[in-house]
Amino acid sequence: MSMVNYGTYFIELTLFKDGNSIAPWAKNYIQKAFELGIITGYKDNTIKPANNISRAEMFVIIAKSIDIKK
Repeated sequence: MSMVNYGTYFIELTLFKDGNSIAPWAKNYIQKAFELGIITGYKDNTIKPANNISRAEMFVIIAKSIDIKK
């Protein structure tokens, strides 16, 4: 298992099949969003960091973010 320390959080690069494709500047944000349940990745155990997200996916992210603050 490979771990990289980028600031405060330790990112497990094997969490997603394509975890090594996540830009270093985004790793902490993705890790925190995953920990909070805002994002879960896709069913094939990928996060697809190079893909654009759909409006529906963005809506779910916003809805989950608002729900956490309640």
